[in-house]
Amino acid sequence: MTAAGREFPLAKGSPAVESTPRDPPASYSIGFLLGAIALGTASYVAKSHFSSIADSLSTRSPTLVPSFSPSNTIVDLGYASYRGLLNDTVPDVVSWLGVPYGLPPRRFRAAQSLDETPQKHNITDLFEYPQPCVQGWAPEAGLDDRGGAGSEDCLKINIHAPKSANSSSSLPVLVYIHAVIPTYIINDCHRPFDNWVQRSSTPFVAVSIYYRLSVLGFLAAPESPDKGVHAGDGRLALRFIQRHIRSFGGDPERVTIMGQSAGAGSVGLHLVGSFANSPVHLPATWNFVTKYVGCSHWTWSILRTLQCLRDVDHVKLSQAADEGMFNVIALPPFEHWARATYPKLSSNDIRILENLYLQSGFSPENLTDAGLSEGLFKCGTYLMGNIYGSRVYTYRFDEPGPANPERADHCADNYILFEGTRVTLQNRPSSNGTTTFTPLTPPQRALSDELISHFITFAASGSPNVPTSSNGPTSGFASKLNLNNAVGEPKVWPDYTSGKRLVFRAEGSGTGTNKGTEGGSYIEELNGAEIQRCKTWETLASTIQV
Repeated sequence: MTAAGREFPLAKGSPAVESTPRDPPASYSIGFLLGAIALGTASYVAKSHFSSIADSLSTRSPTLVPSFSPSNTIVDLGYASYRGLLNDTVPDVVSWLGVPYGLPPRRFRAAQSLDETPQKHNITDLFEYPQPCVQGWAPEAGLDDRGGAGSEDCLKINIHAPKSANSSSSLPVLVYIHAVIPTYIINDCHRPFDNWVQRSSTPFVAVSIYYRLSVLGFLAAPESPDKGVHAGDGRLALRFIQRHIRSFGGDPERVTIMGQSAGAGSVGLHLVGSFANSPVHLPATWNFVTKYVGCSHWTWSILRTLQCLRDVDHVKLSQAADEGMFNVIALPPFEHWARATYPKLSSNDIRILENLYLQSGFSPENLTDAGLSEGLFKCGTYLMGNIYGSRVYTYRFDEPGPANPERADHCADNYILFEGTRVTLQNRPSSNGTTTFTPLTPPQRALSDELISHFITFAASGSPNVPTSSNGPTSGFASKLNLNNAVGEPKVWPDYTSGKRLVFRAEGSGTGTNKGTEGGSYIEELNGAEIQRCKTWETLASTIQV
């Protein structure tokens, strides 16, 4: 990316989609990486944080059944009972790893609900992370990686709750929808949310969702009977959470959804519209994949082609995904990138954008990088800020990861948020499905506490600002922190209408001209030139149908 740091918005309070006659439960939503300008494409997604009333997710809650206690980690849902894990490394947390929220999916078909009719059943131990959904091929990860890690039977969630919670606790719930980084990153053992629950002095329940992605979730067929299966998976999971999270100690009326990369794209789709109308079919991608795996014939109907794809080995499909546009973002010439990403842009539209960036001082070699950075990642921040105003809080992440010490690259925040997890492409794990953890330095640990404190506070209250008293912070991780800026003034996160944002970085770290300067996180003015370029992107929104 051309920018040294990464930008995100945080917002709260707007109706979501398909409202029901019932009074809906309140729900907030957070996302890392949603570019509202790019919601129509399944291949690329950008970053953002939102909050909404999840009208379409409200469902009648079942009759409550006895839930777990500090001495009994079994949750009885009527149709199934699950025993949670007590782990010595996080002794105050119970984890239920791999709770099914849907039937095993049939390839390229919409997910189906479980049969939740009360019945006699055994107790199932949920002590190990389940296999993630099948991943794409990542040749950058090394010769051992040939794609296909995971399972197609993957519609499951992981739930982490304080050991002291029960069905009457009504704790805020933070739901995480993961990214689509290929092959090895999408396994929740790489994102330890049990650690968040353990470290937080604000009790809450953490949930992470597995959903179909890559070619098995994002491939859009012309006239497909089941469009956007990955989005349908997420909605099915959220409805399951609405029905059952109280039994795990959570409050279905305080559910915050948070996602990274493709996960944040899902957050945005939950916020702005119907999934069935959101994905854009890219004929070139469909044609390439079907030809690559031997399912292309000019006389075949779409249904026959889909049946052929359902019979193809999932590893071969994963490898086709890498050859297509599902996982790895290449940087072709600007015109080629713009046409592939936004097929409805005219030649004149593309010339306007090219001239816009050239006149702003970008070199011809950097045009695609700049357009990708702003058109897909940054401008959604300003678009949502203009829509929701004072309910939006924006920030820029300016802490480099170990893969690139000079820049805050895509997913660099994972390293800080998830205990030093090293799962970016540049780290090249040794084999399919693996990762390593690197201990955080004391300044990085403080930054981790600071970030997570804001996110948990947002989930609990709808505002990222940590409550303080005359003696200091009083909520979440913040009691451990010095949440002051470099000049010692209280650091209050300003909303979007202030024209300012929070910049997150570790003490003495950062990127670009700020690298190595004194101080930690600070507040800065929004980038005026960037806002003006984003206004041009906004004028094209109706053309590219976002």
